[in-house]
Amino acid sequence: MSPTPPDRSRQIDLILRRVDQLPTLSPVATRLLSIGSADDADLDEIITLLESDPALSATILGLCRRAHTGLGDRISTVRRAVVMLGLETVQSAVLSVSVYDLMRHQQDRSDKEDSENARARQDGLFDRVGLWKHAVAVACATEILAKEHKHLGVRPDGSFVAGLLHDLGKLVLELALPKAYARVLQLAETKQSDSAAIERQVIGVDHHTAGKRLAERWGLPPVLQDVIWLHSQPVDSLPEMGHRGLVALVTLAKSWCREQHLGWSGDFGSAIPTEELCHRLKLNHRALPGLLPRLASEVTERCKLLGLDDLSTPQLLLESITHANKRLTRLNAQLDRRAKLSDQRGRALAAISTFHTGWDASRSVMETLGSIVRSCSELLGDGFYCVVYADNNDERWRVHQFTPEGLPVMTQSVEPPTSIEETQELLESLADSSRLTLSAMGTLPWLAEALGNTVDLRGVRFLPLVSPRGESDGFMERLNPGPTALLLHDRDPGATGLEMPELRGLVAAWSSTLTAAAHHEQIRLLGEKLAESNRDLAEAQHALAERESLVRLGEMSAGAAHEMNNPLTVIRGRSQILADRLDNPRDRAAATAIAEAAENLSELITSMHLLADPPKPDIEPCDPMLVLRRAVDLARERCGVLGDETTVRIEGGEALPRLETDMELLARALSEIVTNAIESGNKRMVRITVQPDPVECRLVVRVIDLGPGLSEKALKHAFDPFFSEKPAGRQPGLGLARTRSLLGLVGGTVRLSNAPDRGAVVTVTLPLPEVDEEAKAA
Repeated sequence: MSPTPPDRSRQIDLILRRVDQLPTLSPVATRLLSIGSADDADLDEIITLLESDPALSATILGLCRRAHTGLGDRISTVRRAVVMLGLETVQSAVLSVSVYDLMRHQQDRSDKEDSENARARQDGLFDRVGLWKHAVAVACATEILAKEHKHLGVRPDGSFVAGLLHDLGKLVLELALPKAYARVLQLAETKQSDSAAIERQVIGVDHHTAGKRLAERWGLPPVLQDVIWLHSQPVDSLPEMGHRGLVALVTLAKSWCREQHLGWSGDFGSAIPTEELCHRLKLNHRALPGLLPRLASEVTERCKLLGLDDLSTPQLLLESITHANKRLTRLNAQLDRRAKLSDQRGRALAAISTFHTGWDASRSVMETLGSIVRSCSELLGDGFYCVVYADNNDERWRVHQFTPEGLPVMTQSVEPPTSIEETQELLESLADSSRLTLSAMGTLPWLAEALGNTVDLRGVRFLPLVSPRGESDGFMERLNPGPTALLLHDRDPGATGLEMPELRGLVAAWSSTLTAAAHHEQIRLLGEKLAESNRDLAEAQHALAERESLVRLGEMSAGAAHEMNNPLTVIRGRSQILADRLDNPRDRAAATAIAEAAENLSELITSMHLLADPPKPDIEPCDPMLVLRRAVDLARERCGVLGDETTVRIEGGEALPRLETDMELLARALSEIVTNAIESGNKRMVRITVQPDPVECRLVVRVIDLGPGLSEKALKHAFDPFFSEKPAGRQPGLGLARTRSLLGLVGGTVRLSNAPDRGAVVTVTLPLPEVDEEAKAA
């Protein structure tokens, strides 16, 4: 995560403070730089300053010996050397030696104080000696170009120091932040880029700014500050200033030295072509090869003066050729890596294309997992493939083993080793050994137990198939955050020429299709639940309408019972008295029929009132067999002779759990069903089966007759009041309606169906009392 702008500003400020903490130049160099021109100079003071520093004295005398004046061998004092060389040459020499010694001693001190910094420098790409050698080469090239092209207006005496210090910022950053700068160079080499852009990304400030900051602190002239800050920019982009030509000349000298591979520049990108720079500066590019021997000679002599190296000119040229060959070798290796990477990415893209072509959104999760395994095996080869899959709405995980062709071999449900919230982090930890946690390692025995003896876990690799992280405003993402899955395989991607980074795109494709399949499956389940809810709603609306009709019927029957019970009682009583007094059989039969009709009408009104205003049940423990026998007795009593002639057999009544219900109400409800069964068939046989359902905690009673069965109309309207397919006058059609009403009072249900061969089946379910977990397990 990159820092916010305020954080980055503070980071840059801290880095620049570390730069400000670097030591200052020596008093000799500081005093010499403070002298503006030869007119302001005190010759005796300068000579005294130089003689106080043996290293500077030796450097000045060395410059005289290499000077092309013919007097170098006869100059043995500092005074004569200063007079011959001039103030600006002396200032350049002193500044060069002071900066080189200061940075070298500071780095040696840092290595002694911090061993980690020393290891970082030793293991990194930074080449301090090579960078100084490159700086000397740029300084010599700048000085030569200034002498050869005087029309540019650049004084040769000051150009050497400008070229020498142009990359001072690289020394500063490496000295202040050795570990970070080692990372900068590693990225620059990998990306084949110059270091400045990488420095700004990694550190927050580049070597141009850091070098300018140190130059300001040391009090270097503004011309040197601008060279350090603006070099290596296109000539046309340089601002208009008096020393614009010197900055451009340093840029040209740097590009020339990089082309000749003189020293180590710390940049890995392509330098600005010297031909282009020469064209911008109106110089003859063809003259540069002729100046190369002179440049090599100058570099070897200056390096000897600074104590950098003791190479001869041919050896320096041979070293540059060696550097060129090394760079060419690195470029070839990088091209090979890029070709290999391109091949790997091409194979991964082809696998993604093939996978998407063969997959469609209508596939289930299981089919999608098979497609993922088949795609993986096509890329990695035949082997062991298994998927641990978890739906975040399910408390159990599924372990699916597949063949390389994607066909399921084994599927089992297992208890997860951790909570669903920790699943994604756990699986990612298993797949990345650098982030492997103790919690993730604790799941290995769980995986071994889940897989059994199918594979040796020591050779298994883990590949997480998880939905992408991050919040989403989508409806499905809020409803179901997606599945979690882990692909297990025993193949080595490296053996097939593939690396894990190139597989990430393919894994992302697998993950997205798996998430889509899980969401589609969730949508299908929601559709089924919605259809089921609609059916429940329709049944509830039907029951409500029926209840309302029963309420209206109850209101009517209550009023009818109130208004008609007294007249019916009178009719029934008087007709019975009349039947007893009449001697004529025909008249007596008529009176008896009147009494029976009044009785039937009174029972009808009572039944209607029972539907509309059912009684409150009296719940108590009872034996189911006693209830069934009571129901059979009531049915036989109602059926008369037919009931006595019919065999009613009760099956499965051993060790039944006790009910908590109203025994009389339940017996009356069941008697209606048994009565219909007795009256339905000609074979005089009725079967009653009873068995408990421990899963649903219900008692299931089935009454089966051997009659012709029920018609479609009867199956649909059998529970409607006053519906009956029997001949008119046989039954009023309230029996099953009364049965369902009574069963509802005690929590029961009733359902009608036809037997596969013949006869009707009435299924009654009754609730069993709840038991504790120990009893249920027993």
